[in-house]
Amino acid sequence: MDKPQSIAWYNGSFAPPTNAHINSALVLAKTFLKLNPGKRCRFCIIPTSNAYKKASIQCTQESYPSLRNKLCEAFYQVVKAKAATMPEFIDKPIDFVMETHELDSPKNVNAYESLLFLGKKYDLPPSEIYIAQGQDNIDDYIKMNIWALIPPLMEYPVIMIPRSGFETEEIWKAKTTDYMSKTTPPYKDIEGYLSRVSIVKLAEGEDKYLYHSSTFIRELLRQITEETLHSKMDIIKTYINETILSLILSSRSKDGLLAYTNISCESKGVTNAKARNNVAAALKGGKRKTRRYNNR
Repeated sequence: MDKPQSIAWYNGSFAPPTNAHINSALVLAKTFLKLNPGKRCRFCIIPTSNAYKKASIQCTQESYPSLRNKLCEAFYQVVKAKAATMPEFIDKPIDFVMETHELDSPKNVNAYESLLFLGKKYDLPPSEIYIAQGQDNIDDYIKMNIWALIPPLMEYPVIMIPRSGFETEEIWKAKTTDYMSKTTPPYKDIEGYLSRVSIVKLAEGEDKYLYHSSTFIRELLRQITEETLHSKMDIIKTYINETILSLILSSRSKDGLLAYTNISCESKGVTNAKARNNVAAALKGGKRKTRRYNNR
């Protein structure tokens, strides 16, 4: 495709990539395309650097030095292949790419540096570079005051997927306005920023494919044994794409451990109790509890 006129920045650690990541990318891309009628669009998948100081990334580097790059490439190829079969994208002016400027960097690249890089590469202003993320990430950016400390970040439009417990767009924006108005340093032009936030409208039932996390997947891998692997394969594949799963299952450390099963992959080396309980329920054939929301 010719040089894009608008791009989306879909960034994450993807440690490991999950079916939720795949479905989130496609849902975000559909909204991105709708927001830019008549423009040549590019959806950019951007894995964070291996130098990013996050346990789930660092724990794989020594024992599985090439695995993360392979998983990220497989993740991108799965998204691209699925998009090629979806009516929303067929013969539409959009393509999918994996940008590796963060992944290849020997140091951590923050969000602003990453966005600046893409702006220069594609010669696009911030108004044509969409931050495409889940609500949890957007809320974290706001609560960590990242966008108050780096005001130019607020110039970038946002496409946000609601998470479990989301009520309505009006309520979320009201709560966000209240929070942003009381921070130190203070946020400026809150109303202008929120006007650039587009919240994805999910189809009925579409949300159930978006709510399991990489934390859940790592705990799932820890609770699976060689004896139970075959009998639980159908359950596992509801959370991990088959191509990505095969790469993980073919990985072994010197100690014989699968990638992501070492507890060092978790923050402070502590397993997440909620994830542990959700995985146990899933493996027994139960359903993980998620709160519904009204996406009006």
